[in-house]
Amino acid sequence: MKVDVNQTDELWNLERPKIPPRSSLFHLEPIGIGTPYVESITSYVARLAEAHSVAVGTLIAAEIQKKFSKSDDIQQYYPSLVKVYGQYYIKSLNGTSVKAKQFVAALNQLTLRDDLEFLTLLTWAEVLPSQELLRPDFAWCPQCYQEWRDSSKVIYSPLLWALQSVNICLEHHRPLQSICPQCHQKFVPLWQTTRPGFCLKCDAWLGEHYPSVLQHCPDISQSLEWDIWVASALGELLSKAVLFNSIPQRDSINKAIKLYANQLTNGNISALGRFLGVNRCKFLHWHQGSTIPIVYELLKICYILSTSVADFLQAKVNPVTLDKLAILASKTSQRRRKSSVTYSSKPDIEATRAAMQQALFEEPPPTLTQLAYRLGYKSYSPLTHISKSLATVIKKRATDYATLKRQQHIRELLQGVIDNNISPPPSLSEVARCHHIGLATFYLYCPDLCQIIVERYKHYHLLRRLEVIQQGCLEVQQIVPQLYAQGINPTLKNIRQFMAKPSALWKKEVVDAFWEARRSVENA
Repeated sequence: MKVDVNQTDELWNLERPKIPPRSSLFHLEPIGIGTPYVESITSYVARLAEAHSVAVGTLIAAEIQKKFSKSDDIQQYYPSLVKVYGQYYIKSLNGTSVKAKQFVAALNQLTLRDDLEFLTLLTWAEVLPSQELLRPDFAWCPQCYQEWRDSSKVIYSPLLWALQSVNICLEHHRPLQSICPQCHQKFVPLWQTTRPGFCLKCDAWLGEHYPSVLQHCPDISQSLEWDIWVASALGELLSKAVLFNSIPQRDSINKAIKLYANQLTNGNISALGRFLGVNRCKFLHWHQGSTIPIVYELLKICYILSTSVADFLQAKVNPVTLDKLAILASKTSQRRRKSSVTYSSKPDIEATRAAMQQALFEEPPPTLTQLAYRLGYKSYSPLTHISKSLATVIKKRATDYATLKRQQHIRELLQGVIDNNISPPPSLSEVARCHHIGLATFYLYCPDLCQIIVERYKHYHLLRRLEVIQQGCLEVQQIVPQLYAQGINPTLKNIRQFMAKPSALWKKEVVDAFWEARRSVENA
């Protein structure tokens, strides 16, 4: 039976299979897109670096910076890594700037994703000015972090926490914290060694359980109502960003003002501005489109008009009466723009003083900021006004405790390095770089253990030097006679080619052994 080898089986598919493109970095899924708790781009970068088991600085330098350097347009903004790591640049990543847009574009290319812009405020770039938009420092809800950790959820930072107008956690109605409870320092949202959920300065865990603030301060409803409304309104704004086919344009604010003026004041722009409590000149500039309101002013207008920020920015008018408008406007005018003292206008001085006295016996001692949050205040200033002496003692106890914990941590760290007995032993500088702690801090808290590590490192390298010298002298004494017997001039250059470690010839003792071996051979 003859077989036709040229006949092709109809079931064979000879077309080259289509291989989808591969991403340079992991195709990591962002958290919470389409919800008020959408992840921020700085948090995403930190998680991306953690997924690759590298530091954030390494990821930016090795991958993201390459995308910047390919564009001449971007090169003017990022001439070096120093510029990439600049604090002003880092603080603007979650916002509406051109640099944020370029950063997102680079990450989209590296991860082959097309939704990372929703981790920033770029959707609202035309209608939200950068002024007073983002916090200058990182803020977080300790209770959220603790609950996520206890339930084995991914630790991340929502974009909502990065907004300057948001003062409380939308989930727990607790003030956001921006000072580390251990080292009492603030830090930026992203840096070379950022770890989600941990302090950038001292690497302390930022989560903590808190009792409900409403149990301690029943008189905070009015101020808390405003903070909850602001967090809810901006959370809704973030959740709706993914629904737009095109970003809202700058003239949408102009259109919304005109529509509300037609509904409420028969088109009288100045009258509407008076009802809203806005300066006439400023309101006219908004109406003309020459300027746009900052976030706080936008929130104030939307609150009085009983509309959401998202609807206002889309020029969607909700029905509202002048009577209701006047009531809401009067409430807003009585509220201070920022309350840096307390939720309550009438704090319970005696109860606060008693709580401060009780805090003197707590173990571990709370910080003044933690005690203030526990009592329902936004900062520790009221505690200082109520009793400066008690506040000083509480602050000193917390500082001493943090110092002691820091010393114990460093001592355990250095003792672990000594007990591990690693070969070769690391230098103290290597230990400091590995744990992101300064040498001065090591010597301040544990000079005795530092001396042990330094002496062990010196002793090891002294023994290694002696071994290299001994081995080099032995090789020289063996190789010189062999070369001389073969008729090869035993120079340093020639003998180097036959040595296992030619670098030994840099040692004076090995060179002296070479000349001694050469004189012995020549005089024999």
